[in-house]
Amino acid sequence: MGEYEPKIEAHFPQTVLAAKGVTVRLECFALGNPVPTITWRKMSGNIPKKARLRKSQAVLEIPNIQLEDSGSYECKAENTRGGTAFRGHLQVYSEYRSVSEKLCNQIIKTESLQTFDFFKVQFSLLTKGIIHPKITNTP
Repeated sequence: MGEYEPKIEAHFPQTVLAAKGVTVRLECFALGNPVPTITWRKMSGNIPKKARLRKSQAVLEIPNIQLEDSGSYECKAENTRGGTAFRGHLQVYSEYRSVSEKLCNQIIKTESLQTFDFFKVQFSLLTKGIIHPKITNTP
């Protein structure tokens, strides 16, 4: 088979949700001939200094993730025949379990929810620890 431009075969999800303090691994594997070079960048700033590249630069590993590590990340695969890129968003959240439990108990005690027991309260902990209650109808 002759030379051909890179094609990203496997990559991290479009949106990655991660709890503050965990290690995040963003993967970007590409095929091409000649073998493509993988490069990474953070769209709004620099890749955290604590980040490490693994597996021939195909994996960007960020230990002890923090809120400021949130943002859009791009992996680019290039060779002499061309290049391609994938961009996804890393969203870091804080866990405020005691706050969410108190808020949940407060919502469940309201009259409107007592009469409609088929509602389920879900919480989505988002960037900067903001809690958004989401009420969904469960059959």
